[in-house]
Amino acid sequence: MTIDELYRKILLIGRRANYRPEELRRKFLDALPLSWLEKAEDIGEHLPLDELAKKLYEIELCRIARHKRDRIPDPLQGISLEDMQKAIQNALAQQKTEYQSLLEKQKADYQSQMAQQAVAQKAQALAPQIVEPVRQPRGPPSSLQSEEGLKNYYVAEYLKELGLFNKNDLDSAYPVKPFQRPRP
Repeated sequence: MTIDELYRKILLIGRRANYRPEELRRKFLDALPLSWLEKAEDIGEHLPLDELAKKLYEIELCRIARHKRDRIPDPLQGISLEDMQKAIQNALAQQKTEYQSLLEKQKADYQSQMAQQAVAQKAQALAPQIVEPVRQPRGPPSSLQSEEGLKNYYVAEYLKELGLFNKNDLDSAYPVKPFQRPRP
C-alpha cells in the first residue's frame, strides 16, 4: 500500500467516524511504518496532514523510480529449476569425463616413464663395469728398483733411526714414501 492509498483510506474512515483533524493526523501517523514515521518527523509536524501526506508520497515515488532505474534484470528469470539442475548435471558429467581422460593420460605417461627406467636399469646392470684408475701410479724410484738399491735404502733408514744419518740427506736420496714424487 502506498502512502497516498493509506492517506485516502484514513480520510475515508475519518469522515465516516467523524474524526477531528488531530485524530486523523494521529491515526495516519500510527498507521505509517517506522521508517516513514521517521521521515514524517524529519519533514515537520507543523505541516497540515494533506501536505505531509503529499510530501511523503513524493518521496515514495522518488524511491520507486530510483529502484526501478537501478534494478538489474534477473538473469535466472524464466529458467526452471529442472533446467538448472539439468545444466548442473551436464557440467558435472563433462568435468568428470575431462578429469578421467586427464587421469588416464597421466597414468599412461607414468607407466611409460617407469618402463623406460626399468630398461635403463637393466642395461646398466648388464653393461660390464670397467674401473680405470684416475692416474697411473709411478713405479719406485730408480735407486729402489734393484736389490742393492733397496738394501741401501733400508740401511739408510736404520742409520737415520740411530741418529748417524741426517733426515735431509735421506729425503733427498729417497722419497718419504715409496711411489711418491721427490720433493723439490
